[in-house]
Amino acid sequence: MRPYSAERFRELLLYIADRMERTGHRGSGRIKLAKMLWLSDFEAYLRLGDSITGARYVSDKFGPSPPEELIQSRSFNPETEFAYEPGFDRQRLPRVKRAVRTTVFDSRELALVDEVVDRYRDWTGDQVVTRVAHNHPGYKLVGPGQEVPYDSVFISTESPPVEAVELGKRLIREGKWRSASR
Repeated sequence: MRPYSAERFRELLLYIADRMERTGHRGSGRIKLAKMLWLSDFEAYLRLGDSITGARYVSDKFGPSPPEELIQSRSFNPETEFAYEPGFDRQRLPRVKRAVRTTVFDSRELALVDEVVDRYRDWTGDQVVTRVAHNHPGYKLVGPGQEVPYDSVFISTESPPVEAVELGKRLIREGKWRSASR
């Protein structure tokens, strides 16, 4: 597992926020940005074998969230780098004010992030939370405030095929199923 990199996290936060703004994301607030960070890191772990940033994601009421997002966003210069600006109602909109240093990422990572961010372009932050984050196996696995394990990307959310269930039942009935503890 990649160790946490504050530089990669900062640049990924900027990259995603900039991309969300440039592509006219529906619901481009702070919560949706946090979900795009999580989804990008976890998708990279699944498809590329490692996360992009090495960040931790913990379970909160909005799904897996990176505690580093708030820490890093406060370390930016709000005049020249990045700031959360007032939006509609109480929403805080991320605004990138400097060029993103994309050289800290390889082309596969950037393509994956683009794919993830584009996939949810027409979704609100609330839709990403309720339809994706709250249904993620890793989120369901842990309690509030606990770290969501990257390995949870390998847990299926699909029910097993009926044929597999029936085969298992038959093997148990016939005494051909042995426990791993034997």
